[in-house]
Formats: sequence, structure tokens, C-alpha cells
Amino acid sequence: MTVLEDKVGEANFQKMLRQYIEEYKYKSVTTEDFLSFFKNFVNTEMKDQAKTIIEGTDFQKWVYEAGELPKKFDDSLVSDLEAVQLNSIVRV
Repeated sequence: MTVLEDKVGEANFQKMLRQYIEEYKYKSVTTEDFLSFFKNFVNTEMKDQAKTIIEGTDFQKWVYEAGELPKKFDDSLVSDLEAVQLNSIVRV
């Protein structure tokens, strides 16, 4: 999902998800339903960028092929956690 969020931005992605949930609540859905909804959202809400976003996203590969996790990983708390762990060990 972060792939799509990166394409449209956080605010637009959240807006799309809220609309999607409202549209499909209490219904069974498929991956194709979601992709269709996403593309329609982009075409409606982001007209100027729609072609670039949709043509620049390999939906087949993104959904159905194995791949790496997103490279964006916030490790800013790792050193804090390590410090807490070291303090816990030292106190024992």
C-alpha cells in the first residue's frame, strides 16, 4: 500500500481509503475492485497527474509478484531502544 501512497501522497491516499471503505463496507471485494477504485479516484481527484500515476505504476507486478519491502524504514528509535536495553542490563 505504501507504493500507492507514495504515488498520490498521504492526504490523497487517506481520502481514497475513506471513500473506498464507505463504498464497499459490508460487501465482498476483490483485488480488482480495489485497483479499479484506486484508478477511478486518481482519474477523478488528480486529473492533471492521473496519466503519469497510472501509467507509472506496474499494478500487475505490484500485486502479483514477489518483491522487496519498501526501503523507507524509520530507525530513529533504535538507538533509544538499545540504550534502554543497556540500562536495564546494567541495573541487574
